[in-house]
Amino acid sequence: MVAFKWWTSGLANGKAVLFALALASGAASQPARAQNKVATEDACTKDDVCREHYNKALQFYKQEFFEEALPEFKAAYDARQMSVLLVNIGRTLQKLGRPREAVAYYERFQAAESKPEPDTAKRVQQYLTECRALLGESTSIAGPVGPPPPPPKPGRPLMIVGGVLAGLGVGGIIAGAALGANASSSFADYSGTTDEFEKLAFRDTTQTMQLGANIAGIGGAALVATGGSLIAVGVLKNRAAAKEHESKFAPAKSAPAASLLPSLSVGATGAFVSLRGGF
Repeated sequence: MVAFKWWTSGLANGKAVLFALALASGAASQPARAQNKVATEDACTKDDVCREHYNKALQFYKQEFFEEALPEFKAAYDARQMSVLLVNIGRTLQKLGRPREAVAYYERFQAAESKPEPDTAKRVQQYLTECRALLGESTSIAGPVGPPPPPPKPGRPLMIVGGVLAGLGVGGIIAGAALGANASSSFADYSGTTDEFEKLAFRDTTQTMQLGANIAGIGGAALVATGGSLIAVGVLKNRAAAKEHESKFAPAKSAPAASLLPSLSVGATGAFVSLRGGF
Protein backbone atom coordinates (compact mmCIF):
# COMPACT_ATOMS: atom_id res chain seq x y z
CA MET A 1 0.00 0.00 0.00
CA VAL A 2 1.56 3.27 -1.11
CA ALA A 3 0.53 6.36 0.82
CA PHE A 4 1.48 10.02 0.88
CA LYS A 5 1.81 12.15 4.00
CA TRP A 6 0.56 15.69 3.95
CA TRP A 7 1.81 17.77 6.90
CA THR A 8 -0.32 20.66 8.14
CA SER A 9 0.69 24.06 9.33
CA GLY A 10 0.69 22.59 12.86
CA LEU A 11 4.24 21.26 12.29
CA ALA A 12 5.51 24.10 14.46
CA ASN A 13 3.67 22.54 17.41
CA GLY A 14 4.92 19.07 16.60
CA LYS A 15 1.56 17.92 15.21
CA ALA A 16 1.27 16.31 11.77
CA VAL A 17 -1.73 14.87 10.00
CA LEU A 18 -1.34 11.83 7.79
CA PHE A 19 -3.40 11.99 4.61
CA ALA A 20 -2.91 8.39 3.44
CA LEU A 21 -3.79 7.98 -0.21
CA ALA A 22 -5.12 4.61 -1.20
CA LEU A 23 -2.71 4.27 -4.12
CA ALA A 24 -1.97 0.61 -3.67
CA SER A 25 0.70 -1.11 -5.70
CA GLY A 26 0.56 -4.32 -3.64
CA ALA A 27 -1.50 -5.64 -0.76
CA ALA A 28 1.53 -6.45 1.40
CA SER A 29 3.53 -3.26 0.85
CA GLN A 30 3.96 -0.77 3.69
CA PRO A 31 2.82 2.87 3.56
CA ALA A 32 5.47 5.28 2.36
CA ARG A 33 5.66 8.81 3.77
CA ALA A 34 6.14 11.93 1.66
CA GLN A 35 5.81 15.62 2.50
CA ASN A 36 3.63 17.89 0.40
CA LYS A 37 5.51 21.15 0.14
CA VAL A 38 2.55 23.03 -1.35
CA ALA A 39 -0.40 22.21 0.91
CA THR A 40 -0.44 24.07 4.22
CA GLU A 41 -3.39 22.30 5.79
CA ASP A 42 -5.35 19.13 5.39
CA ALA A 43 -8.90 20.31 4.67
CA CYS A 44 -10.37 16.80 4.79
CA THR A 45 -8.87 16.05 8.22
CA LYS A 46 -10.30 19.30 9.57
CA ASP A 47 -13.78 18.47 8.22
CA ASP A 48 -15.67 15.97 10.37
CA VAL A 49 -17.78 14.55 7.53
CA CYS A 50 -14.87 14.21 5.13
CA ARG A 51 -12.62 12.66 7.80
CA GLU A 52 -15.27 10.11 8.81
CA HIS A 53 -15.91 8.92 5.26
CA TYR A 54 -12.21 8.93 4.40
CA ASN A 55 -11.23 6.83 7.42
CA LYS A 56 -13.95 4.30 6.59
CA ALA A 57 -12.84 4.19 2.96
CA LEU A 58 -9.22 3.67 3.94
CA GLN A 59 -10.07 0.78 6.24
CA PHE A 60 -12.17 -0.89 3.56
CA TYR A 61 -9.42 -0.34 1.01
CA LYS A 62 -6.73 -1.87 3.24
CA GLN A 63 -8.89 -4.98 3.56
CA GLU A 64 -9.47 -4.97 -0.22
CA PHE A 65 -13.19 -4.38 0.18
CA PHE A 66 -13.13 -2.09 -2.82
CA GLU A 67 -16.89 -2.09 -3.42
CA GLU A 68 -17.39 -0.69 0.08
CA ALA A 69 -14.44 1.71 -0.15
CA LEU A 70 -15.62 3.39 -3.37
CA PRO A 71 -18.78 5.13 -2.07
CA GLU A 72 -16.91 6.27 1.05
CA PHE A 73 -14.15 7.89 -1.02
CA LYS A 74 -16.81 9.58 -3.16
CA ALA A 75 -18.64 10.81 -0.05
CA ALA A 76 -15.37 12.24 1.30
CA TYR A 77 -14.83 14.08 -1.98
CA ASP A 78 -18.39 15.40 -1.93
CA ALA A 79 -17.69 16.86 1.52
CA ARG A 80 -14.34 18.41 0.52
CA GLN A 81 -13.40 18.67 -3.15
CA MET A 82 -9.71 17.88 -2.65
CA SER A 83 -8.23 16.82 -5.95
CA VAL A 84 -6.08 14.12 -4.37
CA LEU A 85 -9.27 12.24 -3.46
CA LEU A 86 -9.94 11.86 -7.18
CA VAL A 87 -6.86 9.63 -7.34
CA ASN A 88 -8.22 7.50 -4.51
CA ILE A 89 -11.50 7.07 -6.38
CA GLY A 90 -9.71 6.30 -9.63
CA ARG A 91 -7.41 3.73 -8.00
CA THR A 92 -10.37 2.02 -6.34
CA LEU A 93 -12.22 1.83 -9.65
CA GLN A 94 -9.09 0.39 -11.24
CA LYS A 95 -8.95 -2.28 -8.55
CA LEU A 96 -12.59 -3.08 -9.29
CA GLY A 97 -11.77 -3.75 -12.95
CA ARG A 98 -13.36 -0.53 -14.23
CA PRO A 99 -10.41 1.12 -16.03
CA ARG A 100 -12.44 3.44 -18.23
CA GLU A 101 -14.05 5.14 -15.23
CA ALA A 102 -10.68 5.20 -13.45
CA VAL A 103 -9.12 7.06 -16.39
CA ALA A 104 -11.80 9.75 -16.11
CA TYR A 105 -10.93 10.40 -12.45
CA TYR A 106 -7.16 10.38 -13.09
CA GLU A 107 -7.64 12.92 -15.88
CA ARG A 108 -9.81 15.07 -13.59
CA PHE A 109 -6.96 15.07 -11.07
CA GLN A 110 -4.46 16.12 -13.75
CA ALA A 111 -6.77 18.91 -14.88
CA ALA A 112 -7.26 20.15 -11.32
CA GLU A 113 -3.58 20.03 -10.32
CA SER A 114 -1.38 22.22 -12.50
CA LYS A 115 1.69 21.48 -10.34
CA PRO A 116 1.11 18.19 -8.51
CA GLU A 117 3.62 16.53 -6.21
CA PRO A 118 6.21 14.88 -8.55
CA ASP A 119 5.82 11.44 -6.98
CA THR A 120 2.03 11.69 -7.14
CA ALA A 121 2.11 12.85 -10.76
CA LYS A 122 4.42 9.96 -11.66
CA ARG A 123 2.15 7.38 -10.05
CA VAL A 124 -1.00 8.82 -11.63
CA GLN A 125 0.67 8.66 -15.04
CA GLN A 126 1.61 5.03 -14.33
CA TYR A 127 -1.99 4.21 -13.40
CA LEU A 128 -3.23 5.91 -16.57
CA THR A 129 -0.80 3.83 -18.63
CA GLU A 130 -2.06 0.63 -16.98
CA CYS A 131 -5.72 1.50 -17.54
CA ARG A 132 -5.23 2.54 -21.15
CA ALA A 133 -3.34 -0.67 -21.82
CA LEU A 134 -6.34 -2.63 -20.51
CA LEU A 135 -8.61 -0.57 -22.74
CA GLY A 136 -6.37 -1.09 -25.77
CA GLU A 137 -5.75 2.65 -26.09
CA SER A 138 -2.52 4.39 -27.01
CA THR A 139 -0.31 5.39 -24.07
CA SER A 140 1.57 7.99 -26.08
CA ILE A 141 2.18 11.31 -24.32
CA ALA A 142 1.08 13.15 -27.43
CA GLY A 143 -2.24 14.95 -27.38
CA PRO A 144 -5.48 13.24 -28.33
CA VAL A 145 -5.95 12.45 -31.96
CA GLY A 146 -8.59 14.64 -33.60
CA PRO A 147 -11.54 13.33 -35.56
CA PRO A 148 -10.83 11.97 -39.03
CA PRO A 149 -11.23 14.36 -41.95
CA PRO A 150 -14.60 14.36 -43.69
CA PRO A 151 -14.87 12.07 -46.71
CA PRO A 152 -14.10 13.68 -50.08
CA LYS A 153 -16.94 14.38 -52.52
CA PRO A 154 -15.53 14.10 -56.04
CA GLY A 155 -19.01 13.89 -57.52
CA ARG A 156 -20.15 17.23 -56.12
CA PRO A 157 -19.29 19.28 -59.29
CA LEU A 158 -21.21 16.81 -61.46
CA MET A 159 -24.19 17.01 -59.15
CA ILE A 160 -24.17 20.82 -59.29
CA VAL A 161 -23.98 20.90 -63.10
CA GLY A 162 -26.63 18.19 -63.34
CA GLY A 163 -28.93 20.14 -61.04
CA VAL A 164 -28.59 23.28 -63.17
CA LEU A 165 -29.26 21.39 -66.41
CA ALA A 166 -32.23 19.58 -64.91
CA GLY A 167 -33.64 22.91 -63.70
CA LEU A 168 -33.29 24.41 -67.19
CA GLY A 169 -34.92 21.33 -68.65
CA VAL A 170 -37.93 21.65 -66.37
CA GLY A 171 -38.21 25.29 -67.40
CA GLY A 172 -38.10 24.24 -71.08
CA ILE A 173 -40.84 21.69 -70.59
CA ILE A 174 -43.04 24.29 -68.87
CA ALA A 175 -42.37 26.79 -71.69
CA GLY A 176 -43.20 24.12 -74.29
CA ALA A 177 -46.48 23.39 -72.55
CA ALA A 178 -47.35 27.10 -72.55
CA LEU A 179 -46.50 27.46 -76.23
CA GLY A 180 -48.54 24.36 -77.03
CA ALA A 181 -51.55 25.87 -75.23
CA ASN A 182 -51.18 29.10 -77.21
CA ALA A 183 -50.86 27.11 -80.45
CA SER A 184 -54.13 25.32 -79.67
CA SER A 185 -55.83 28.64 -78.98
CA SER A 186 -54.50 30.10 -82.24
CA PHE A 187 -55.69 27.05 -84.17
CA ALA A 188 -59.18 27.50 -82.69
CA ASP A 189 -59.17 31.10 -83.92
CA TYR A 190 -57.99 29.90 -87.33
CA SER A 191 -60.89 27.45 -87.54
CA GLY A 192 -63.45 29.96 -86.41
CA THR A 193 -62.74 32.76 -88.89
CA THR A 194 -63.84 33.03 -92.53
CA ASP A 195 -61.53 35.89 -93.44
CA GLU A 196 -58.71 34.61 -95.64
CA PHE A 197 -56.16 37.12 -94.35
CA GLU A 198 -56.97 36.23 -90.73
CA LYS A 199 -56.76 32.56 -91.57
CA LEU A 200 -53.25 33.03 -92.97
CA ALA A 201 -52.20 35.02 -89.89
CA PHE A 202 -53.65 32.47 -87.43
CA ARG A 203 -52.09 29.60 -89.39
CA ASP A 204 -48.62 31.15 -89.28
CA THR A 205 -48.99 31.90 -85.56
CA THR A 206 -50.18 28.38 -84.85
CA GLN A 207 -47.32 26.78 -86.79
CA THR A 208 -44.73 29.02 -85.11
CA MET A 209 -46.01 28.34 -81.61
CA GLN A 210 -46.31 24.64 -82.25
CA LEU A 211 -42.72 24.53 -83.52
CA GLY A 212 -41.56 26.44 -80.44
CA ALA A 213 -43.52 24.10 -78.17
CA ASN A 214 -41.91 21.05 -79.80
CA ILE A 215 -38.40 22.47 -79.54
CA ALA A 216 -38.86 23.61 -75.93
CA GLY A 217 -40.44 20.31 -74.88
CA ILE A 218 -37.86 18.08 -76.57
CA GLY A 219 -34.95 20.26 -75.45
CA GLY A 220 -36.27 20.41 -71.90
CA ALA A 221 -36.69 16.65 -71.74
CA ALA A 222 -33.14 16.20 -73.03
CA LEU A 223 -31.75 18.59 -70.41
CA VAL A 224 -33.65 16.86 -67.60
CA ALA A 225 -32.32 13.47 -68.74
CA THR A 226 -28.75 14.78 -69.01
CA GLY A 227 -28.94 16.54 -65.62
CA GLY A 228 -30.36 13.46 -63.95
CA SER A 229 -27.58 11.30 -65.41
CA LEU A 230 -24.91 13.70 -64.10
CA ILE A 231 -26.50 13.73 -60.65
CA ALA A 232 -26.58 9.93 -60.57
CA VAL A 233 -22.90 9.69 -61.58
CA GLY A 234 -22.01 12.26 -58.90
CA VAL A 235 -23.86 10.30 -56.23
CA LEU A 236 -22.08 7.06 -57.20
CA LYS A 237 -18.69 8.80 -57.08
CA ASN A 238 -19.40 10.22 -53.64
CA ARG A 239 -20.48 6.82 -52.33
CA ALA A 240 -17.33 5.16 -53.66
CA ALA A 241 -15.15 7.88 -52.11
CA ALA A 242 -16.99 7.61 -48.78
CA LYS A 243 -16.51 3.82 -48.73
CA GLU A 244 -12.78 4.18 -49.42
CA HIS A 245 -12.49 6.88 -46.76
CA GLU A 246 -14.24 4.68 -44.21
CA SER A 247 -11.88 1.79 -44.91
CA LYS A 248 -8.89 4.08 -44.26
CA PHE A 249 -10.05 5.79 -41.07
CA ALA A 250 -12.34 3.23 -39.43
CA PRO A 251 -10.87 2.19 -36.05
CA ALA A 252 -9.52 -1.32 -35.90
CA LYS A 253 -11.55 -3.72 -33.79
CA SER A 254 -9.53 -5.42 -31.11
CA ALA A 255 -10.37 -8.73 -29.52
CA PRO A 256 -11.73 -8.46 -25.95
CA ALA A 257 -9.09 -9.09 -23.31
CA ALA A 258 -9.72 -11.08 -20.17
CA SER A 259 -7.75 -10.90 -16.94
CA LEU A 260 -8.01 -12.73 -13.63
CA LEU A 261 -5.99 -11.78 -10.54
CA PRO A 262 -5.91 -13.61 -7.22
CA SER A 263 -6.92 -11.50 -4.23
CA LEU A 264 -6.45 -12.17 -0.53
CA SER A 265 -9.09 -10.60 1.72
CA VAL A 266 -9.04 -10.51 5.49
CA GLY A 267 -12.28 -9.90 7.35
CA ALA A 268 -13.78 -10.32 10.77
CA THR A 269 -14.63 -13.96 10.09
CA GLY A 270 -11.26 -14.93 8.68
CA ALA A 271 -9.23 -14.82 5.47
CA PHE A 272 -10.25 -16.03 2.05
CA VAL A 273 -8.85 -16.01 -1.46
CA SER A 274 -10.85 -14.82 -4.45
CA LEU A 275 -10.31 -14.09 -8.12
CA ARG A 276 -10.91 -10.59 -9.50
CA GLY A 277 -10.91 -9.71 -13.15
CA GLY A 278 -12.91 -8.70 -16.13
CA PHE A 279 -13.37 -8.94 -19.86
